[in-house]
Amino acid sequence: MQFTTFLAKHFDIEIETEFYPSSETNLTNIWLYEKGEDVEPVLILKQVFNVANAWRIGNVYSNLEHGAQTTEMKFRQLVKSGKVYNKGDKDN
Repeated sequence: MQFTTFLAKHFDIEIETEFYPSSETNLTNIWLYEKGEDVEPVLILKQVFNVANAWRIGNVYSNLEHGAQTTEMKFRQLVKSGKVYNKGDKDN
């Protein structure tokens, strides 16, 4: 299953692609929102340059470490185990 398809099952997502002319590279940022709650993102995944299937975590409301690097497989495991965030942790 494609990574974005997996994410869309668990979150509302917004995908942004940035082009870097100096390296002629497109990098993707994926904004993840709690399903039905698109006010503030839970976190942002930023694609890592020159590392296949690797993402850097931009923490907003998640339990994950800001700036940590993760793979798609590890992130899938975190989502399935409910370790990305606790709904009660958000300030409303």
